Amino acid sequence: MGIIFNNVVGFSLFGLGVRLWQLGLVHRPLFKPNELWTHASYMVGFGALGYGVVNLEERVSYRLQELRILRREARAKRAEREAAVFARVGLPEDRKEALAIWQKELENPALLTERAQGMLKKEKDAEA
Repeated sequence: MGIIFNNVVGFSLFGLGVRLWQLGLVHRPLFKPNELWTHASYMVGFGALGYGVVNLEERVSYRLQELRILRREARAKRAEREAAVFARVGLPEDRKEALAIWQKELENPALLTERAQGMLKKEKDAEA
């Protein structure tokens, strides 16, 4: 509640400052009795803008929190899929270790063909 009050009052005072600046630019009197309603209208308009900014900030922060949760869940699912693939291929579950082993095998094609033959043998054994 304090944030809403602070933003509305702050934006209202900014609106008053805008109106006084506008009158000062055209060299008109700042507090003419029959034109004081314009000061109030600027304050109300800018106060409403301040209230809208508070609501916008709340919606944006809520949406960012949702996106962080979704990203965390997607990261966990990806890690599970990678662990399953690594286990199927016979690599350790740690991603860095698996990538290091895979890099060594890519540099030495003989190791890669041995792994591929071992995988084919496992698949044939599983089918039989």
